[in-house]
Amino acid sequence: MKRKKRIQEMGVMNGPQVIFFAQNLIRSIPRMFMEIPVFLKLQYFIAQCGPEISGLGVLRTGDVSILDTAQNPAPLKFFVDDIFILEQPVTSISTDLTEAVSSLVAELMDAGRDKDVENLKFRWHSHTDLDIGPHFSEEVDIPTIERLGRTGLVDYMISYVGTHQGQYLARLDLFKPVRLTLEGIPVLVNIPKNKKLMKHCAADIREKVTVMLEDEDKPELIGADEVIVAVDAGMVALPDTQLVVSIGDGRG
Repeated sequence: MKRKKRIQEMGVMNGPQVIFFAQNLIRSIPRMFMEIPVFLKLQYFIAQCGPEISGLGVLRTGDVSILDTAQNPAPLKFFVDDIFILEQPVTSISTDLTEAVSSLVAELMDAGRDKDVENLKFRWHSHTDLDIGPHFSEEVDIPTIERLGRTGLVDYMISYVGTHQGQYLARLDLFKPVRLTLEGIPVLVNIPKNKKLMKHCAADIREKVTVMLEDEDKPELIGADEVIVAVDAGMVALPDTQLVVSIGDGRG
């Protein structure tokens, strides 16, 4: 029987299994991806509200699931498909979504988006304290994460905190089959190819750039066409944060 299958059937891992699983999860380099409209929606929500604000989002994994990494480390990708803001009372240092989540769930179900309800595993909020920057507070944020984990409704979630200055911090919390936290996971934004702009830039390069290759005898000039390289749509990473790993006992 494969190790992955055994872990799925076990309610709790022993010490060596926890370490093995955590090491493989870290080697899988968990990353969170957003398309530009989703990323901008998130940033506009955060930037345009003076007090703290929070909301939820639809989160899914790619072809590799979290439990797949228990057997073999492989690139582990999370995709934020949509962002929601909910009715909430806010102050300069807190928000409260307690009464609004059920309304969002009902709204999504009425729209036939049952799968999105299952994937409401992305929680975001803002911080306005310029001196502290993005962080997860011991008084509010971490207890909220632990409370959500204890409900048993989610096996994992990603939390994101952002500031008006564009700083951010993201953390992955895994609740099953072991309690594990990876804080500081990379966030990447998909930048689609703009063919018209690419052609314009390539034309400017051909017109204005001369590359000189030095050798021992004399410099050699080569045409700009020879240094034009193919460009694909790519992922632009937000500034790196330090990854911090915490391993719990699975009981929250």
